[in-house]
Amino acid sequence: MVDNFGVPELDSHNWTTWSVRMQSSLVISDLWDVTQSEPVYSTDDTTQFTDQDKLKFSSVSKAKAKILLRVSNKLLPHVIDCGTSHQVWAKLQHHYKQKSIQQTIYHQKQFHNLRKLDVEDIESYVNWAMELVNMLRETGNAVTDSAVAIAIFSGLPPSYNIVCTVLENNCIEPIVA
Repeated sequence: MVDNFGVPELDSHNWTTWSVRMQSSLVISDLWDVTQSEPVYSTDDTTQFTDQDKLKFSSVSKAKAKILLRVSNKLLPHVIDCGTSHQVWAKLQHHYKQKSIQQTIYHQKQFHNLRKLDVEDIESYVNWAMELVNMLRETGNAVTDSAVAIAIFSGLPPSYNIVCTVLENNCIEPIVA
């Protein structure tokens, strides 16, 4: 499910997309600034808060709520005890940066070892290659169209050598949609 700003629910696979959309949603709501650092108040006594302190406290609470509402039930226990939007964001970011590195390495290996199986049709093979490219790009890795073409051609069996030769000699820069 997606909220009215297009923010999907955060699950274990969509940190990059989720974080960009959540940041955009918080910016639109004027709540991103309070997520970037811990709030500083004029006093620790909430009964003595100034009007400015109350406004800041309200913004921090709204930002935290907005983030938590888009975190899956499975991930909620990791951040439920965080006191501020900054703490929630920092904890999620730390968790997913580590995971993102592992996923990137895994997908890079799959991409560089791409091979078309004999029982696999060409469309399925190319679709799998593009799925890997999209996963790599989603984690912030630049994959050029030329690299995609090279990986796809390199993974084809010898029965495709003539097709590869014709395409390679075509002198047209590959464009991957």
